[in-house]
Amino acid sequence: MRRWILACLLTLAAAGATACGPGHPHCERQSDCHDDEHCVMQRCQECRHANDCASSQRCVQGRCE
Repeated sequence: MRRWILACLLTLAAAGATACGPGHPHCERQSDCHDDEHCVMQRCQECRHANDCASSQRCVQGRCE
């Protein structure tokens, strides 16, 4: 039983560690991100503020919505 619980916990931990993978790569500087992204707090994001989005959108947690 303990091995089963441990296996489940390890699986969940591995899934959580890769959850933000390719969509939000780590960055040290702006040049580490794609041309249409911004390096904010060491993560590449679509926007920093509303001015980075289309006029009908706003920046919510790094994404234009």
